[in-house]
Amino acid sequence: IKSKIVRLDKNISLMEFEDEDHSDHEDEDDHNDEEHSYHAHGQFNPHYWLAPNNGIQIGFTIKEELKRLDSKNSDYYENNYKIFKSSVDNLSDQLIAQSSPINQTPFVTLHQAWGYYKKAFNLNIVGSFEPEGAEEPTPKYLKELQNIIKQENVKVIFSEPQLSTTSLSAFIDDNDLSIGIMDPIGGSGDIDSYQKILQYNMNTLLEKLERN
Repeated sequence: IKSKIVRLDKNISLMEFEDEDHSDHEDEDDHNDEEHSYHAHGQFNPHYWLAPNNGIQIGFTIKEELKRLDSKNSDYYENNYKIFKSSVDNLSDQLIAQSSPINQTPFVTLHQAWGYYKKAFNLNIVGSFEPEGAEEPTPKYLKELQNIIKQENVKVIFSEPQLSTTSLSAFIDDNDLSIGIMDPIGGSGDIDSYQKILQYNMNTLLEKLERN
């Protein structure tokens, strides 16, 4: 049976990696494809679902395809989409309000997964440990990042549960950073819905950035 592939980035404005902070550094080191297997390396940042408006658009695309395949249940899919859209819209408004105390607080992430989330909630991400495409950082790149951390008075770096933090240990110690864990894809523990992904990450940001 030949399956149809449905592109979920339909009608979504994708961010180019060079549009994001700290992404203009050259790096020719090879990256570990196995460790970063879920990343779609290329010109565009593939983590577009982390913006609520994009999540709603993804839901719309899925709903339309299901209605096409199963037209007799169109009302069911339409109603479910309306419930989802309303839930995400309401949550987005709540998260925008919650993010207000940390809008100006600088922080660093492990890699460039968070551009869409940053834009959605007006966050102050000033750099990433890994350059664009999750490449290994060069000494020159890390020196530039250290300068940014010092200039911006960064106190926290965020990793992800799907990625190893081994390479971060020395960098964290050298720069007196605290580490937090943000989750871009969920599926573990209680993070079993799209809304919970959005809320969990805001809770994590608030906990770590307000404390530091």
